[in-house]
Amino acid sequence: GIRYFNSNEEAVLFLHPAQEKDSTYVIAGLMMGNFHVDRSSGTAVVSNGVPEVHAFSTVTHAVTSYQGTKMSLDELQTRVRQAVTR
Repeated sequence: GIRYFNSNEEAVLFLHPAQEKDSTYVIAGLMMGNFHVDRSSGTAVVSNGVPEVHAFSTVTHAVTSYQGTKMSLDELQTRVRQAVTR
C-alpha cells in the first residue's frame, strides 16, 4: 500500500535508499518506520499506527484498528540514540 502525507503533517521517518539506486529513499519497514507526531495533548506523542489499517487478533479473533507503538517523542529519540551507540 501507499501512504499519503498531508503538507502540514508532522512525522518521524526512518528511511533507507531505494533499491533502484536513483537517489530516492523509502520508509523502512513500511508502517514500522513511519511515526505520526501528535502534539494535541501538549506533549509530543508518536505512533506508527495507521487508522486505515486493521489487525486480526488470533487470541480474541477480533479485527481492530492497528494501533502500532505509542510513546513520547522524547522516548523515541532516546531509543534511537541508544540503538545508534550500540
